[in-house]
Amino acid sequence: MRSWTIAHDVPLLGRASSVADISDELIQLGKVMVRTALEPMLFKQFDSCQAGTANRSQDGLYWLRSDVCLQFATHLDVKDMLKSCIASIVPKVQSAVPPHPTVYAVALSFSHIVIATITLSSTGSPRVYHTPALQFLPLFFATEPSTPGISALVALSMVLDNSHILPPSPTTPILKQRLPVEVWHQVASNLSSPPDIQALAVLSAEAYHAASDMLRYPHIASNRILKPTTDPVDPLWVSPRWCRIIQDDYMPQDGLHTLYSQKFLAFSAEEYPPITETKTPPTNERSATDVEDCIGVSNRSGYGNIFLQVAPGDPPIRPLTRRWSEKNSNAARFVSEGQVDLLPVKDPHKTGWAMKYGISHAC
Repeated sequence: MRSWTIAHDVPLLGRASSVADISDELIQLGKVMVRTALEPMLFKQFDSCQAGTANRSQDGLYWLRSDVCLQFATHLDVKDMLKSCIASIVPKVQSAVPPHPTVYAVALSFSHIVIATITLSSTGSPRVYHTPALQFLPLFFATEPSTPGISALVALSMVLDNSHILPPSPTTPILKQRLPVEVWHQVASNLSSPPDIQALAVLSAEAYHAASDMLRYPHIASNRILKPTTDPVDPLWVSPRWCRIIQDDYMPQDGLHTLYSQKFLAFSAEEYPPITETKTPPTNERSATDVEDCIGVSNRSGYGNIFLQVAPGDPPIRPLTRRWSEKNSNAARFVSEGQVDLLPVKDPHKTGWAMKYGISHAC
């Protein structure tokens, strides 16, 4: 919300009369936002995602995947505008002849989002069901980071077929002995590297399903995010390090950094030493639930839970990637740091849309 594209351009959409008034920067950002929410979140250290072309579609419909399309709109909170938008999407989907009988269409005006299910039929009219207009971007004076629209997109991602990130399902199992899928789930839960989980999928049909389920969790630098914690993120780390080198005035002063930063309990199987000793922190520093999570997993032989915290990225990143990693850290306690460039920009002095992360031991 603090980026220029959102903070400056989104408020201007209230005066937009048509999609033509939406800037190219917002079109590109909107596509990245929706695609990031729908695709499995498998990010590498210092990853740079493919933003795709910023060219506008001739018919206004963007196919993010073979079963999901996106159309930008304005004033979706107005009932007539919502109906008109959905009515314009249906014939475009029919003319595209998608390979799936059911297509999910997303209408986005940035302030609101509508998700429609379009079931095509060769003998009759398509069946269309859609949500009401749901708030998408948080308000600029919001006190919670989540919105109904964001939650709806994540819920949609859970029903999509993500077989494209896995090798083909084996027709002949490599293992002769057939094991229940619950066993393969346990095996997959002890892996945190997406390539290792993907390799597991070729062993049997049951292993394939277990691997597919495990990759629905977000993974950052081979660390699987499990759940958010109640610990706040240090605002000193949230402050962009390249600004803090100059002066301390860039440190967040509004007390609302918890809206755009979060600490998670995560699992790593191979990158960090196992946790061999559990120390219970004072109760004023960590909640009882977080301590129990730490104790419950720290006794595993060779494995351990970690804390992974995220915040808006520090621009610029690309020309100084190595320097960014090794110098001017705001938190020396991290065992690893990195940044994911979700919306790359060519100018190294401009910020796109990035997310930085820091990893520390949970105990």
